[in-house]
Amino acid sequence: QRGLDRDPWRSAERPMSSLRGLPAARVVRALVDFPPPRGVREVSELAGASLGSTARTIDLLDREALIGRDESGAIRSVDWPALLERWSNDYDPSRGRRVVGLLAPRGVESVRNGLRGWRGRYAISGSLAAAQWEPYAATKLAIVYAADAEKVQSRLKLVDPPSIANVLVIEPGDDLPFERKIAQDDLCFAAPSQVVVDLLSGTGRNPEEGNALIGWMKAHEDAWRAK
Repeated sequence: QRGLDRDPWRSAERPMSSLRGLPAARVVRALVDFPPPRGVREVSELAGASLGSTARTIDLLDREALIGRDESGAIRSVDWPALLERWSNDYDPSRGRRVVGLLAPRGVESVRNGLRGWRGRYAISGSLAAAQWEPYAATKLAIVYAADAEKVQSRLKLVDPPSIANVLVIEPGDDLPFERKIAQDDLCFAAPSQVVVDLLSGTGRNPEEGNALIGWMKAHEDAWRAK
């Protein structure tokens, strides 16, 4: 009377259909951040993902015409704006992570001022980061990835919000949001590819801010893409 222990329809050969999960996220970030051409093994190394996970993710992106490959299977082109949009459909910044909603009594801009010069491990994302490159509108919510939320809260003198938080401190549990972060104005910002997906998967005007940042990225690829 005992059923099967494993799903009989799933197998190693079953193709991926989603970009959820850390391995796929790592591959997407690598394909966006590092321009082609790249072989599958090289992408795997740049992404810090297993060769199998990388191959399955690349196969999905190939089926959805988000990348172009040559006869050897190497990636020759990447439609990175469409790839970021596709990733955002499956992306949840809170999944598997600790998210702490807090209030900056002196306003969101005090987050930048308070973090300037700090040597703790953090990366600013969301609207506050996008405004560094492509200002869109007044920032109402700050997103800060941090290894230790309590240290950020203490540094910025953040308090528990009575109703609505204006700062989200996220302990990611993995290194991806910190990888290829950008240091500017004595601050640390998440890579634009990370900032965009945080915005596109957000609410309110966040997706509009994400598209505006993509516009800036198209015009300034030399400023953010690795060599």
